[in-house]
Amino acid sequence: MNHNVRETIRRYRMLEYGDSVVIGISGGADSVTLLHLLCTLREEYALSLRACHVNHGLRGEESLRDQRFVENFCASLEVPLDVLEADVGRMAKERRVSEEECGRQIRYEFFERCCEAGGRIATAHTLDDSLETVLFNLSRGTGLAGLCGIQPMRENIIRPLIGCTRAEIEEYCARNGLSYVTDSTNLCTDYSRNRIRLTVVPQLERLGGNLRQNAGRMTELLRQDEDYLQRQTRNFLKRHQTGRGIEIAALRDEHPAIASRAVRMLLIESGFPYDRQHIEMALRMASEGHGTLQVSADCYLEVKDGCLRAWKKERAVNYFEKPLNFGKTVLQDGIAVHIKLVEVPHRENLKNIHTNMLRSCLDYDKIIGKVVVRQRLDGDKIRLWDRKMTKSLKKLFQEKKLSASERAERILLADEQGVIWLEGFGCDERAAPDEGTSRLLVIERCEKRTS
Repeated sequence: MNHNVRETIRRYRMLEYGDSVVIGISGGADSVTLLHLLCTLREEYALSLRACHVNHGLRGEESLRDQRFVENFCASLEVPLDVLEADVGRMAKERRVSEEECGRQIRYEFFERCCEAGGRIATAHTLDDSLETVLFNLSRGTGLAGLCGIQPMRENIIRPLIGCTRAEIEEYCARNGLSYVTDSTNLCTDYSRNRIRLTVVPQLERLGGNLRQNAGRMTELLRQDEDYLQRQTRNFLKRHQTGRGIEIAALRDEHPAIASRAVRMLLIESGFPYDRQHIEMALRMASEGHGTLQVSADCYLEVKDGCLRAWKKERAVNYFEKPLNFGKTVLQDGIAVHIKLVEVPHRENLKNIHTNMLRSCLDYDKIIGKVVVRQRLDGDKIRLWDRKMTKSLKKLFQEKKLSASERAERILLADEQGVIWLEGFGCDERAAPDEGTSRLLVIERCEKRTS
């Protein structure tokens, strides 16, 4: 298996000499193997390793057991560890997604926060996971992309174990004397992926052949096809997309495989939610030469002036600015902020500042002069604690693909030297809490306009 992992790393250029790598670790066999293997490569690649564990708060004492195991395992390998304790059950309801999906979102958000600029995030996905993903997508109805399985590498996320089976990983643990924990919910068929793993895959194995390796070869071939079609689509858009949108004459004449992908790219670039029906209706409008489609509450596709264009209905928000007050401050049309001052009784509690903290608080004693709670102004900049670079708020909002009304509703705190906290992004580096912090300014929550 060592050779398999090394070959995967080399083939996809997952690691470069001197890389900083954040490793997601649950305590299961897969993530234990991943961390152990990367430790064996630490000297060869001069890697800076850091582990991340999320306690989802769903399994009570068992979750605490897993956390303690991970803490001890990382300590034995001399790998620093960041731990996030999250109430996934509550957050899933707030986000209106399943606990399974909410847990995935929270993990990746945490990994990104812990990852240094230019660093890598390593996850322990295997060949088994990729097969289950293919079957899951197939059951829901999918296009070619959904049959490509889990990508070996996506942006800064690497998956060195993607060519290994679960059986190989368990053998690796046994051979190297590695213990691991087992999540009891893995045996519960209430979760879709568990049902696939526990019932569907065993039935397919009865058909004979090497199911996982065969599926691995299939997904590799399909990824090549999908990559080619994506390139062709981007070339098509370079020729036929203007500031007004995509030329409908070109969409009508293009092969459906490229035309549908072009519409999907337009929706993604515009930050619109979408499904297959939206794409089909947009292509029908292009074919007929007219029409408007409401994709969501304020997102629209429209055929106008010979082009298919995406646009958002913006909501006007009047400028607001108020002096800092503790408690609840209503700013504008139901937009409110809750702020409180918290004394830090034991400064040693802040020796290991949790990254999640820096998104909701700042060091009160580092504020310079008077503080106001206000809306963004032209020229505002912030040096975010996790970015190590100064960026304009306009650039940050563009990166998040926020609409004009969404940008206008973002709350910020500014002192006499500039912005010190921005909703959704966190505090400025100069106001970040540290070991010497004695008072925290905590921004508990912001209410958004509902009308």
